[in-house]
Amino acid sequence: MCQFFKGYAMTIRFAKCDYAVLSDAKALSQGADLTGLAVNNDDTCPFAQYDGTDGAYHLSVDFSDPVKPVPRCSCPSKKSPCKHTVTLLYAHLAIEK
Repeated sequence: MCQFFKGYAMTIRFAKCDYAVLSDAKALSQGADLTGLAVNNDDTCPFAQYDGTDGAYHLSVDFSDPVKPVPRCSCPSKKSPCKHTVTLLYAHLAIEK
């Protein structure tokens, strides 16, 4: 697990997301259609693919700058982080338990 991941997950939970994003992400994570769940070689960027309604979405959270992590998702949502990126974070937290 990347070293800044847990802190960022808590930041998302309490500061960056509205309730709908958190609620939707929590629901998605229960039966997550994530594939290829992994972390890059320098342990700074968890990534995966989500099988969404509009096709496959590519997701990642770049922690190379721990002060300003960058969530990325190819879904059409304008929210950042979107529910898919938060689902990625929930999935990584579940693996580490």
